[in-house]
Amino acid sequence: MSEGIRICPECNTDNPESATICFNCGYPFFNEIRCPECNRKIQKNNSACPICGFPLEKTDEVSTANLKTNSTIKYLGYGLWVFALVFFVLAYKTRFTGDYSKYTDLIEKYEDNISYYTEEKNECQNEPDRYINGIIDSGYEILVKGWQRLIDETKSNIQECKTQMRKIIIKSVVFLMFGIAFGVGGGVLIKRSQIRGS
Repeated sequence: MSEGIRICPECNTDNPESATICFNCGYPFFNEIRCPECNRKIQKNNSACPICGFPLEKTDEVSTANLKTNSTIKYLGYGLWVFALVFFVLAYKTRFTGDYSKYTDLIEKYEDNISYYTEEKNECQNEPDRYINGIIDSGYEILVKGWQRLIDETKSNIQECKTQMRKIIIKSVVFLMFGIAFGVGGGVLIKRSQIRGS
C-alpha cells in the first residue's frame, strides 16, 4: 500500500504522509490542524485558514482557558461542599449538644420542683394546723402565698427555657438550610465543570 503525500503549505513540496517536518524547508507538520471548513491541514497558530479564509480560534489558548475555568469551578464547588459540611456540623451541635440539653434538664428539674411545691401548698391548705403551730392566721396565708410564688416563678423559668429552646431549634434549622444550599450549589458547580470538560 503506497503512502499518501503531504504538501508543505510553506514551499509546496511533496512529502510523505508520515513526515513530521518538510524535507525541503523544515516546516513542522506536527504544528497543524485541519480546517473545519475545507478540511485542509494548516498551521494551528493561524487566525484564518490560508486556503479558504475560514476564521479560526486560538484553540490552545481557548482550551487552556477552559481548563482553568473548569478547575476553578470544580474547586469552588468543593469549597461550597466544605462550607456545607461546616453548617451541617453546626446544626447538629446546636440542636443535640450544649445549651439545648441543658435547658431540657432544667425543665425536668423545674417540673419536679413544681410537683413538690404544689404538694406542699396543698398540704398546707388541707392541714393548716400542722403548719400554724400557734402562729396567727396571717402567717398561714403567708405560707400558702410563698408556695404559690415559688410555683409561679418556676413556671416562668420553664417558659423561659422553652423560649430559649425554640431559638436554638430555629438557629439549627437556619444552619441546616445553609448547609443544604451550599451542598446543592457545590454539586451544581462540580457537575457544570464535568459537563464543560467533556
